[in-house]
Amino acid sequence: MEQWTTIIYFLLIAALIFIGKFLKTKVPLLNKIVIPTALLGGMLGLIISLVFAPVFSSEVYVEVDLEGRYITLEDNVSLASANEITQEDFELLFINEEDFDDFSTLYQDAYFNREVKNYYELQDGTVMLLLSKETTFFNVNVIETIVYHALAIGFLALALKRSEQKEKGKYWSTGMLITSTYALQAVIGILLVFLLFSNQFIGSGMLVALGFGQGPGLAMSIGSGWNQFLNGYGTTLGASYAFLGFVFGGTVGVVIINIFSRRKGFNNHKQYDETPQQTQVTIDTVKEISLLDGLTQQFVVIGVIYGLVYLTLFGLNIALASIGGAGAMIFGLLRGFNFIIAILYALLYKAILNKAESKGKNVRFLTNNYVLSNIASFAFNIMITGSVLAITLAFLSTYGVQLIITAILAGTATFFYLRFMTKRIYKDYQDEFSIGLFGMLTGVASTGLALLKGLDPELKTPVAEEMVVGSGTAIVMALPLFVLLFIPSFTYGTANETLFNVITFLGILLYVLIFASILIFKTRKK
Repeated sequence: MEQWTTIIYFLLIAALIFIGKFLKTKVPLLNKIVIPTALLGGMLGLIISLVFAPVFSSEVYVEVDLEGRYITLEDNVSLASANEITQEDFELLFINEEDFDDFSTLYQDAYFNREVKNYYELQDGTVMLLLSKETTFFNVNVIETIVYHALAIGFLALALKRSEQKEKGKYWSTGMLITSTYALQAVIGILLVFLLFSNQFIGSGMLVALGFGQGPGLAMSIGSGWNQFLNGYGTTLGASYAFLGFVFGGTVGVVIINIFSRRKGFNNHKQYDETPQQTQVTIDTVKEISLLDGLTQQFVVIGVIYGLVYLTLFGLNIALASIGGAGAMIFGLLRGFNFIIAILYALLYKAILNKAESKGKNVRFLTNNYVLSNIASFAFNIMITGSVLAITLAFLSTYGVQLIITAILAGTATFFYLRFMTKRIYKDYQDEFSIGLFGMLTGVASTGLALLKGLDPELKTPVAEEMVVGSGTAIVMALPLFVLLFIPSFTYGTANETLFNVITFLGILLYVLIFASILIFKTRKK
């Protein structure tokens, strides 16, 4: 039944969204607050999983081949002649780094939700691992794959929509704001390492910018490359920042959107109106293409563009493989930006259509805003629920104090910085911009869209598109910032480690000051 795995998770997500919709409709308390249905369904599923998964599971022993070829489950275990070893000793038993990478892949595929509690070396040259109880019912790998692609498809659909109104310069201003917020979060994380956690690698502070701003995928990818500097906990630390960022954005953000909604007069929307209604929609098409054909056409366009994204990443993977470890790390970074590549291709596609339209060609029907909006909404709802289900409490088992302090300070600074800047950058929809960007830059992109839908349920304002295209411009402006983030890992353990750490901190701080100054100067000039 392995063929059904992905479908089962889609059905699970759909069921949770349905339950969330039912609860929002029938529970008076939930009618009084603004919380997206997909977010509510995901939280419900996560709570049930975290409470009952450890109850209905048990510890397990697995045997590991040190050439990284297989992992087998052992029911009858005898450890009488086994030698208990440490994690470091376990890693040293592997013949080479490739074998350890093979083991890591096999382990994550089979037991990603569990932690290794003990290591035992057996006399036959293999190793026995004692794994903790499951922390969730869900296969995190499958869910993260769904979220990964749903995020890109949703952003791709939004980027393909025709813009009826243009705000010159706002996309680049939004990109500057996003990039400077990344830098601000990194500055806070590094500063806390300098002041309170000086015995830690400063990457433990910088990861907050990746976990908050880009979610678990990128943070875990970069964190795994820093495992050797973080006592083997780089991956866990990156995931923990992403989780805490989601908690901060998803809880504080819900409170904020309720404050904003009451101020805008939305607080009367406490009960759902179930009266049937009819909606008339005007759709650009041609005589030979029906509405349903138009839907298929949009899926084909999205499919072709997303196929180009795959080919681009495939080519980059081959090209960077020749560099070795550094190339793998760079590709891990680029792989997390699949939605940015999709946006760039979508913008190129729109530019081609605009060029053809300027020459009198009838190509307007090739982008259907109504259909694209519904595709984006569907993808984002799947993504929102799935991103919640991918959380495991095991991520919070390390670096606890540093995690909590850094997350709280970075999250608080992010909100006030965004609130201050959005009032100066945007003439309209200031609340929508501040809450959408806050959610995106604390949790993940799905968090920002979930919070935005609290104030703009049908995404009628230009805020979502601004966030989409602004993310594309942000990645261009953030490239030097990523270079700065990697300096400490290349100089770790050298005589000039402290000097380069300070240079990194000052360089990132300069990023914040320059971009913030440009944005403030532009608005004052206007």
